[in-house]
Amino acid sequence: MLFGGQSFTIAGRSVADVQAEIDGILLSGMPGWVQAYDGHGGRSQSLLLITPGVSVALVEFAEG
Repeated sequence: MLFGGQSFTIAGRSVADVQAEIDGILLSGMPGWVQAYDGHGGRSQSLLLITPGVSVALVEFAEG
């Protein structure tokens, strides 16, 4: 996931699942948080605030 010009990792979930979560947040009309980890598999947990107008890109990498 690219958020605010930085890379984040969301492990164990498909792109479709994360997209559905973000869509749900936006459809609710209220801000919401998505849990991720900084970088490409780093250990630091991050909470990303999803609001209308926030630029987000989801990229799926093959495992292995």
